[in-house]
Amino acid sequence: MFIIKISSTEMTVQREDLFSTGSYEWLTDFFEGLASQDKPWQDIKDWESWEKEFRISATCTSLGQVYFDIQLASNPEDEEAWVARFKIRSDFGALPQLAKNAKAIFGPGPNAPDF
Repeated sequence: MFIIKISSTEMTVQREDLFSTGSYEWLTDFFEGLASQDKPWQDIKDWESWEKEFRISATCTSLGQVYFDIQLASNPEDEEAWVARFKIRSDFGALPQLAKNAKAIFGPGPNAPDF
């Protein structure tokens, strides 16, 4: 089990019961797939947990600016359901380090995605 906490100047959201079925391994593959790109890409790359409470998509401009759109949702069984969405900017050159960090946190993924 993992805890995901996302904070901005306007709000903080947290889920403590994520990835109970082990789908987090695929998140490592997602970041390794992005890092394997030899140039900026044109389409949207995305990953979603099996339970659909966590979603991340990535786009990249021709200048190498990578934008991550992150969505975190409450447990649908909660009385007051919520969904929070954040955007984060990174750089194409930072993708290998992000992949390395993901692997250190989540462990090796089962397969690299075919982007």
